[in-house]
Amino acid sequence: MEDTRVNLFLIGAMKAGTTSFMELLSQHPKIYTSPIKEPHFFLDELPKILYEPSSFFNVNTYFEKDFPKPLHIVHVTDSEHYKKLFSLSKDEIYKLEGSTMYLHAPNVAEKIYEYNPDAKIVVLLRDPIKRAFSHYTMLVGLSRETRSFETVMQNDIDAYNNNKLPWYSCLGMSLYKEPIERFRKQFKSIQIVYFEDFTVNKLETLNNVFNFLDLEGLSRLDAINTNPTRKLRFKWGMYLLKKMGIKDYFSAIFSSKFKQKIFRLLSSSKKQTISLQTETLKALEEIFKKESVV
Repeated sequence: MEDTRVNLFLIGAMKAGTTSFMELLSQHPKIYTSPIKEPHFFLDELPKILYEPSSFFNVNTYFEKDFPKPLHIVHVTDSEHYKKLFSLSKDEIYKLEGSTMYLHAPNVAEKIYEYNPDAKIVVLLRDPIKRAFSHYTMLVGLSRETRSFETVMQNDIDAYNNNKLPWYSCLGMSLYKEPIERFRKQFKSIQIVYFEDFTVNKLETLNNVFNFLDLEGLSRLDAINTNPTRKLRFKWGMYLLKKMGIKDYFSAIFSSKFKQKIFRLLSSSKKQTISLQTETLKALEEIFKKESVV
């Protein structure tokens, strides 16, 4: 009987290029990718600050009427829904999904092992400070954060030093040592990829992963769309609109093309730079030394 279980997981890290990486992995004819890039099936609960679906979205309606429309992130909790994500696969060797919270969320490594102990795991890591800053700018862009990066890092450092740092925080998701060890304890086949290598040579990096998967490499990669991070001009105003629920109505009424146009008007393409006090930066560097992957 054919094994219908998912057997390839791209588990993060969040804001380390996993969306582009998964799109490129999907160009291999022997890899089938989930239409929901991040179903997060093996999490009991997703932190609200990282996942807050529109009040107009209903997961049951999606699977009844809209499947297999591509979506970025959904919390899929029904096992039949999870199976359906891969029901259109044909003769591919691998079924892939890429939920970025899997790496850091508690007990996920054990749950995936229980589901499929023969699964292969790919981890994409990024310079921890740059990843944390990208995480922070994402939260600002989603109207879920209004503090400065300096303030967020200082609070996270204090929480880390007092063993109270949430795993889903900007700093928490830049700590790689313990999460990697949890997956190494469960799985034999783990490949770690570095974002910096990926950006320098995409084809070589992808072919190294295909070799890890015992697949033939590709001679070229098709271009993919990328969305550069933009800075909101009125983050407090957008934050209030989000809290009032007005952003949900806006998203439900207008087309994606129109929403993108409005977002460009309300944001700046000017490159954002990391600005931290010397003391804060030094404290972070000390933490990352202790939490580096061996």
